[in-house]
Amino acid sequence: MTTPRVFLLPKATPSSPNFTIISLPHPRTSTSTRFLLHPDTGLHEITKITPTATAPRSWLFAGAPSDTKDEKTPVDWVGDGQTIQDASLYVSTPVDPLFVLLPRLLPAGAPKAHFLPLDDVLDTFTATDDDDVGDSADKSHWGAALKLGSVARRQVEARIKVVCDTVDVDGETAYRPSLEKVLALLVGKCEVMAEGGLPKSMEDMFVVKPLVLPISEAQPEGGEEEAGKEGDDAAIEEASRTTLVVVGKSNEEKKDEETADEESAPPKPRNLLPPASKAIIQLLRLRVASQFLSASYLTTHLSVLLATALTSAHDFTSLDTYLSELKRLRSEALSLRSGDFSMKRGLDDDGGDAGAGKRRKKEEEEAEKKRKKNVSRGVRDLGKANTRGMAKMTSFFKKKA
Repeated sequence: MTTPRVFLLPKATPSSPNFTIISLPHPRTSTSTRFLLHPDTGLHEITKITPTATAPRSWLFAGAPSDTKDEKTPVDWVGDGQTIQDASLYVSTPVDPLFVLLPRLLPAGAPKAHFLPLDDVLDTFTATDDDDVGDSADKSHWGAALKLGSVARRQVEARIKVVCDTVDVDGETAYRPSLEKVLALLVGKCEVMAEGGLPKSMEDMFVVKPLVLPISEAQPEGGEEEAGKEGDDAAIEEASRTTLVVVGKSNEEKKDEETADEESAPPKPRNLLPPASKAIIQLLRLRVASQFLSASYLTTHLSVLLATALTSAHDFTSLDTYLSELKRLRSEALSLRSGDFSMKRGLDDDGGDAGAGKRRKKEEEEAEKKRKKNVSRGVRDLGKANTRGMAKMTSFFKKKA
C-alpha cells in the first residue's frame, strides 16, 4: 500500500482539476528534482518540510462528515480516519522557470552561443546528445514541460526572450543568451527581495544578529537622560545639605571643588560604535538575498558572476568597514570577559580546595559509619568489654628470649 503524503497545492479550478509532477535537473546541483506543473500557473517548486528528530510529529486526519459522504471531497481516501507516521509536509510554490533554464542557456566554460530561432533554442533542452546534462527521465520530462500550447512553454519562451539578445534574420527573430541581461535581472531580483524585507527567520539570523553590538558597548535605552535626571536630583539634595558649609567660600574655591569632583567622577559609559544605519542594514539585506539566490538556484560560476555584478552596482565599503569594526570590538569585549572569568576562576579554585576538603572529611565519616554498621554484634559487645589490666593479644606472639 502506498504511504499517503500531505501536499499544499495550488487551488484547483474547473478548467485545471489535475496537476502533473515532473522531474527536471535542479538549477544548483543538476540532480533530478521533482517539480509540480500546473495547467494554469505553470512551474512550481516542491519544498519538503520535515520535523526535527528531537520533536517527532505525525498527521491525524478525521473522516469526512456524514452529511458529505456522498459528495466528492478531498478526504475520500481517509475513510473513517487515519494516522500518518511521516509528518513531512510538501509545499508547492511558484518558481521562475529562468532558474531551471540558466544551466542550459549559460553553461560553465561554454563558448559564446550563436543566434538561433526560438524553436532551436528550446530544442537544446530536449536534446538527446550524450554530452547533455541530465538523464533520460529528465529529458522526457523536459519534453512534457515544453509541450506545445502548455502554459509552461509560454512561460519558458517569455523568460528566454527577456535574457537574450535578438536580431532579425530573413524576417525571423533569432535569440542568443546575454550574460549581461541575466546578471542585471538577477541583481534586480536581489534588490526587490531586500527592498520588500527578508522573511523574519532570515532577518533575525542573517541581518539582526550579525549587527548586534557587544554587551560592553550596549547603551540602555534612555540611559543618558535617566542618568542626567538622577544626577540633577542628587546635586540638588547635596546642595541642600551643604549650603551652610559652602557659605563664605570664594568663587575660585568653588570652581576648584567642582573641577575636582568632575575629575574624580567615574567616566560615563559611551558607545564607541553607533548602531547600524538604515543604509548599512539595507546593504546587508542585499548581500544576504544574493547569497540565498546563489545557494538555492544558481550554479557556482553564476554565483561568482552575480557577486561581482552586485559589487559593481552597489558600494559595500560602508558595510564592510562597519562589520570589521564590529568584529574588532567583539574581540576586545571577549578578551576582557575572558580576563574576568580567569580571575573569578582563581577565586573559585581557592574555594574549591576548601570544598574538596569538606567533601573528603564527609566521605571518611560516612565510610567509618558504614564500617561500624557492618560489624557483627559479638564484635561490638567485645569492644564494650573492660580490658584494663589485661595483656594484649600481640604479647602472646612475641619471640622467646
